[in-house]
Amino acid sequence: MSGFPAATRSAIRSRSMGICEACGRRPATQQHHRDPRGMGGDPRTITNCPCNGLDLDDVCHAWIEQNRTIARKLGLLLGPGEDPCTEPVLLRAAYGPGWYRLDASGGTSWVGSMPWPQPETTETNDAWVSYAKPRRHRFSRPIRNSRTS
Repeated sequence: MSGFPAATRSAIRSRSMGICEACGRRPATQQHHRDPRGMGGDPRTITNCPCNGLDLDDVCHAWIEQNRTIARKLGLLLGPGEDPCTEPVLLRAAYGPGWYRLDASGGTSWVGSMPWPQPETTETNDAWVSYAKPRRHRFSRPIRNSRTS
């Protein structure tokens, strides 16, 4: 159970179309709080808002939890005082890769072409490369050369 109320889970799943919003490749199996709940829950209403949730597969969810510094730069995790409805997040979602703002109704708005943040230390570089490497979007088609023999 993700901790989100049923209506919020439904809005997040509808936005993701059942595909992981972090990689855009695998079916989403878990819902993740961008602004962590903390031990014992969180009484703030924003905690259970669709803008605070991401639909992820277990691999991407584990990557976010293991690479928290990089995940914060990408908007996948938020720090204290950051509002999930205003902080952009880098998604490779079924509706197209890019930087988005998530809204309270479960929708998205395109932020524009923001540059990729860079890793601050070589210590995080390997984890950074594992997330930042170019990936073919799941709806794109390979380019085929038409050769005549």
